[in-house]
Amino acid sequence: MIHDIDETIRQLLIKELGVFGLVHGTHYDISFDMPDGEWEGRITRLTADLFLYDLTENHTLRKNEQIREIKADRTIDTKKPPARFD
Repeated sequence: MIHDIDETIRQLLIKELGVFGLVHGTHYDISFDMPDGEWEGRITRLTADLFLYDLTENHTLRKNEQIREIKADRTIDTKKPPARFD
């Protein structure tokens, strides 16, 4: 799931901002890796690192009731509500 979020952010930056390609003769990279000494040794050009440091569930926004959906055949489908994260 986190990989999908990373890729969405990457595509948003590339498409909407247009700064992570060839801009004014400078190449930029996007990284989601932990910025440790090993990572620092691997980068070869200007890099925006968007490492996710912490992700915790927001219990205040959590809902316990299930989501019910009536389908076309008049049966009811129940699902757990989505988790909320900070």
